[in-house]
Amino acid sequence: MNKNISKWITSVILLVYVVGYTQSPELDALAYSQNSESDYNGNVDVFANLLNTVARYVDEATGLVGYKGEVFGGGIVDIPAVYAFGYDFSGGWALVYKVEADQLVAKYINNGGKELIIKNNGSVVTQKIVRARSFWNDRAIVMFDKDPMYSIIDGSGNIIIKNKYKAIRNYNHRWAAADAGDPNDKYLHSWCFLDLNGNRINKENFYDVKSFSAALLAPAKVRVKGKGFRTMWGYIDTTGQFKIKPQFDEANRFLHNGSATAVNTLTEKQKEARDANFIASYFSTKPQYGFINAKGEYKIEPTIYTEVIGDFFNEFAMVQRTDGEVHIINLAGKSTDNVSNKICCPTVITRVYYYALSGPQRAFEIRDTLYTISETGKLEKIDGLELLTINSIKLWEKREKTFKSEYGLPTD
Repeated sequence: MNKNISKWITSVILLVYVVGYTQSPELDALAYSQNSESDYNGNVDVFANLLNTVARYVDEATGLVGYKGEVFGGGIVDIPAVYAFGYDFSGGWALVYKVEADQLVAKYINNGGKELIIKNNGSVVTQKIVRARSFWNDRAIVMFDKDPMYSIIDGSGNIIIKNKYKAIRNYNHRWAAADAGDPNDKYLHSWCFLDLNGNRINKENFYDVKSFSAALLAPAKVRVKGKGFRTMWGYIDTTGQFKIKPQFDEANRFLHNGSATAVNTLTEKQKEARDANFIASYFSTKPQYGFINAKGEYKIEPTIYTEVIGDFFNEFAMVQRTDGEVHIINLAGKSTDNVSNKICCPTVITRVYYYALSGPQRAFEIRDTLYTISETGKLEKIDGLELLTINSIKLWEKREKTFKSEYGLPTD
């Protein structure tokens, strides 16, 4: 096989990112090495990463992590295994952890093994980074030693914001969600969005948010006036204004092409019952899912779907209906495959992986077997290179959890 073709095949099976099936409403910057809400097309560094064949490896004798491979366009990478743990390169830098003087320290290294120097207004920062996340859109989230708040740095090591927020999520489509709440109160949240310069785009603080997505809309939760302590989800645009007014009990993000996403709501009769007796109705009513477009218009009304297992990605979603059956549906709401014989309930799916082949793909893990949805909306078993790639991803996930547990870092 031609060497260049071989390099390309190797590079395109690299992991883009990994997400859990459920999206936690309180994603903390401590908890994830990569944001579980991040998009394949929400990070400008992804495509550059796919052109490289630099891979992490573990020295079995020491258990430490190093890097080997080739950089696209020439250049051999051979970084010795001296790190307690390391993540894939992103934005030209790999996040690594190293033990120094009995302290676990986070660093960023380039493909030559050189460390990124952190600067604040031109002066070198001597404080150690103790918690960090990989670069995403030329920005990384870090926490310095003895500081309880998070900072933001750019790809040149300059501090954009220092010690200001108790949690910050990755920059997705050039905007990041930040929690300005009291760092001593883990239950009180006050979310806003920041641009690449660290400026807020919204004046109003939100009870909860999810990251911006392909439609350049972000779900945000606020208290509904006249409804007591009730909160509802709507969608804001990149100016921080609601483009789709708060009206949903739950709201997912628009994935990949932004064609449709799931929202959870009650029927009008259920809403009347809840308003009359909120506590009683909480236990007796079950909201159903529908799907809206970026204008807030229902493409599929909330009538028969009780669970969304995989939201619309490309042209298909996986859902559970009121009759208990699990189906793959298209944007018209028509079933393209009844997969009830493979999955009895949504909890059987333990993870949903996103990976790069000819383009972004989605893999469902069902009873320890990996499946994807074909171009015709059928559930297909994954094997070959794709299976090897995802199994490698799963192995690194396991190593990451072991590392975090050993050093007392928050885990998933």
